[in-house]
Amino acid sequence: MPSPTIKTYLAGLDLLADRSGTVELRAIDPRNQVAGAAGVPGASSVPGVPGTTFKLRTLQVAEDGAILLEMSNLTAANHELKRGVTVEVLVVEGTSRLVGTSRIVGVELFQLNATNKVRALRLERPHRVESAQRRKFFRANAGGASDQPVMLHQVEQNGHTRRVLDTKGCKASLQNLSGGGVGLTIDRGLQFSQVLQRSTHFIARMTLPEQDATLDVLIRLVHMEPIPGDALYLGFEFLFDDEAERRTVEERVVRATTALQRQQIRRRRGG
Repeated sequence: MPSPTIKTYLAGLDLLADRSGTVELRAIDPRNQVAGAAGVPGASSVPGVPGTTFKLRTLQVAEDGAILLEMSNLTAANHELKRGVTVEVLVVEGTSRLVGTSRIVGVELFQLNATNKVRALRLERPHRVESAQRRKFFRANAGGASDQPVMLHQVEQNGHTRRVLDTKGCKASLQNLSGGGVGLTIDRGLQFSQVLQRSTHFIARMTLPEQDATLDVLIRLVHMEPIPGDALYLGFEFLFDDEAERRTVEERVVRATTALQRQQIRRRRGG
């Protein structure tokens, strides 16, 4: 199979724009700090850590290869998708899955039709394109998919040595899930920013959708923001002790995200 090129990638995006198709985008150097946690160890910018995955409508591919996508109205998008941030954009066409790496130029108004304008995210012409395994990139919405809370136990991590700081733990709700990490929400009344003065590492014990056995995995906080309902959204990355653990966790997460996709398809079809 020939190697993917920027030309074929842009051609696929152009086809998506013709039918208002969507892509999946994530910031790979979200230049954010853990909100409200100034001075917390590990709260500086985290280049290379996957951010939230946003599904955005393709608007246009310009003659110079710039890409215009409809900007999400989610709070997290305004937080993460800023000028100068590097992003990965997943384009799915049939069995082809290509991911391009680009940089955000900014947000502008795009004339959608004679009467309507929308906010558009402008990206530079991609500088790298490669084949992508969807399971490594897709972040499934898991809100309401599990009636069992995720238990977070704070730990002090030093290399491969860790010490549990909180045996009781605190309860969180599963919001989204991917091979690289997990999104949770907690009650803001827990004063989580004070907890983070000790450590940003946790052991998460969770029951994944359609799986009976619990999963215990080391996670590190990379993003935090207040959300409506007096709650906090927490974005975590998975950390692994070895490659065997990585493969085990990824396999279970893939099964869970596949199950979530099936549930969402059935709901859309009314089944």
